[in-house]
Amino acid sequence: MLKINNLHAGYDKIEILKGVNIDVKNNEIIALIGPNGAGKSTILKSIFNLCNIYSGEIIFKDKNITKLQTYELIHEGISYVPQGRQIFRELTVKENLEMGAFILDKNVMKRNIKDVYQKFPFLKEKRNEYAINLSGGQQQLLAIGRALMQNPQLLLLDEPSLGLSPKSMKEMFNKIKEINKEGVSIIIVEQNAKQSVEIADRTYILEDGKIALNGGKEILKNKKLKDIYFGGR
Repeated sequence: MLKINNLHAGYDKIEILKGVNIDVKNNEIIALIGPNGAGKSTILKSIFNLCNIYSGEIIFKDKNITKLQTYELIHEGISYVPQGRQIFRELTVKENLEMGAFILDKNVMKRNIKDVYQKFPFLKEKRNEYAINLSGGQQQLLAIGRALMQNPQLLLLDEPSLGLSPKSMKEMFNKIKEINKEGVSIIIVEQNAKQSVEIADRTYILEDGKIALNGGKEILKNKKLKDIYFGGR
């Protein structure tokens, strides 16, 4: 579904990614883990055209999307949930969902809101409440629900469990698995390495802007993992 080939990217003249290669198959969950500053979030921003790409290419469903604008990527079937629960706090839950579907026909929007309410029943119950009054976990699920309003085939999640309680975190990861089972491929950036590897089909570990390791659930047992996270090279 998605192929990243020899990607060099960053911000202004600062190169963060240094020749990254990643592939995502249909209906896969791919986890990106690694220490702070390794380039995990930059990969998501590269896919969604939110940083500078110096060289390399990004292929989505056999189409080169490297130079497409963000709004075009949404039409292609890619949605992005940034780090930090960036919802519209002064809008209601329903209005937040509608903002996620502003590019859609009104009838499609109504149908998609109904689908999101089925996935997240509490959003229907709180649809007329202001988003700022939701708990942290609820706000994060609202952000994901807003992204799902766009009918994505590929969902990019940046630190979805950040700042959540253990109970909310567990619910979050369960919902991610449910969304994937409905046919949405997912790339998830996470500091919670153990949990993200457990739900992922495959995992890429980044170090200094490069892929240091990749593999399945057995990757947590790799002796090199501690060196990547804690030094000792």
